[in-house]
This record gives sequence, C-alpha cells and structure tokens, in this order.
Amino acid sequence: MADSKISGLTDGAPALSTDVIPVSRTTDVATRRLTLANVATLFATSLASVFAALAHHAQHENGGSDEIDVTGLSGLLADAQTPLTENVQDIVGAMATDTATIDFTYTDATGLLTADVKAASVTEAMQVLADNTTQDVSTTKHGYVPKAPSDSTKFLNGANPPAWAVPAGGGSTYQYISSQQDLSAAGMIDITGSTFSVAASKAYEVEAFFVWRTSSTGMGCRFAVNGPASPTRIAIKSEKQTVTGAASSTTFSDDAILAAYDTPLPLSLGEAVANTDELFIARGVFVNGTNAGTFAWRMDKENVAGTFSIMPGSYIKYKLLN
Repeated sequence: MADSKISGLTDGAPALSTDVIPVSRTTDVATRRLTLANVATLFATSLASVFAALAHHAQHENGGSDEIDVTGLSGLLADAQTPLTENVQDIVGAMATDTATIDFTYTDATGLLTADVKAASVTEAMQVLADNTTQDVSTTKHGYVPKAPSDSTKFLNGANPPAWAVPAGGGSTYQYISSQQDLSAAGMIDITGSTFSVAASKAYEVEAFFVWRTSSTGMGCRFAVNGPASPTRIAIKSEKQTVTGAASSTTFSDDAILAAYDTPLPLSLGEAVANTDELFIARGVFVNGTNAGTFAWRMDKENVAGTFSIMPGSYIKYKLLN
C-alpha cells in the first residue's frame, strides 16, 4: 500500500503502516503523533460512556437499581395510574355511610357492597300507597288489601287473588227508622232510611213494617217500591188497613201483590181513622237484573188536602239469597 500524506504536514510524514498518525501542521514544532492504540482507547472509553448513558433509564424503571418512587409527590402524572385495591376499598367503605333506615356493608374480599333495610325503620309515611295491585295480598304472600269498592254490600273474599264481592246468603240486615217523615203534596218519594244497594243479577228477600198516620180520613195513603232498571222479578205481598174495616172484621185489612215499580197496592181512596197509628206490612222477593243500583220503599198520597206521615218505630229488613 502506497504511503499517504495529511495535507499541511512536512514531507516524510510516517506512513499509515507505521501505526502512527502525525497531527502537527507546522515544521517548526515537533511532530505530534497519535498511535492507533491511543485511538482505540479513546473510542472504547467514549463509546462505553455513551452506551452507559443510553442504558441509564433502566436503572429508574420498575425493578431497576434506582427505581423512581412517586410516593408523596404532588401533581398529575402523564400516564393513567391503577389505584391500589385496598385504597379503593377504603374509599368505597367510607362513602357507604349508614342512614336511619339503611345499613351498608362493604366486603373487601368480594368487593361486594350490600344495603339492608333496618328492622322497623320503614314508617307508613314512607310508603307509596299508589293505585296498583303489585303488593296486594294473595294466597302466596301477605300484602295490602285491595282498594275498597265503596259498596257496603261487598266483602273481601278468600279467592286468589282476594276480591270484593257480595256474599251469598248470610244474615238479614235491619234498618230502623227513628224520625218522622211527612208528605203533604201528591207524588211518589223514597221513604227515608228504607233504601239499600243491590248488586246485579242478585236475589233479595225484602220486608217492610211501616207505622203510619194520616191527618184526614178522606185522603188515600199508598206504598210502592222502586229500584234499578229492568228487574228480573218483583213479587211482594203487601197488607194495609182498609177504610171500611174494623178490628174485629174480615175486612180490616186488604192484601195485594206489588209486581212493578211505583205501582202502589193495595189502592186507597181514604183511611179508616185520622191521627192514629196504622200499619203497612209487606214481604216478598226482589230479583235484580243486570243493573246494580238502589232498592227503595216509596210513599204517595192522593192529591187532596192532608199529610201522610211515616212514624218512628218503622223498619225494613233485607237479605241476600244468592
């Protein structure tokens, strides 16, 4: 290989084959030389420092000899951090504070938060008694009573689910009349205290016992019944004192059958005595049709001067048959 020169050096500079690199650029100064060994040492030392610097970050990473600890540092880290499980549990546990009605329990092992209603802590005022049937009583659970039907003839039965219904059979109901009722003008009216509710398609035994008076023997006093439209059957035997009868005679009273609404029987054009207690007695059966409503005993008078009165001590009785 031919000798080489570095520009600016004096002639006769050592060749590369001598492993010496001349570095002086003047002739009046002793030649400065750098051996390849010097260069190798320089590069080895410098590169080692460079590589060491490049690998330095590993010392501060997780598991490194100088791992960085952010404990106690303030501020926001660039990367999202995963919180410690125990810290999260403590935070949740602190947030779940018991109330007057609820007990909260947080279980670390399962991460489960439970809320239990304290015994006897739910008051009536805290309940929502809305118009729904979700929690009504049934054959499988205790519960609320169904909403009342506003019908005194119905009672809560034991069906599934229980319902308000008119019971079959049962005892008789009495209604006592404690106040006098006067009628001074002609026209059919209800006798106060002698009405009651009847259900659709139900049969009733009905009975009336009216103590009554008239202010004039020349005025006829009459009794009848009324109720919901289209009844199935009205069959009521009625008995009333007659104008000509005497207590010891067979014509003292007159019998008839009430078979239609507001059709008074027996008819009367006058009464036996004035201002004296007399009797009207009736008993029979009323079978209602498909229309629920009110059954009523009624009173009327002839269109003549005088007053027709129902007296205290009168009463009616009725009983559901089916």
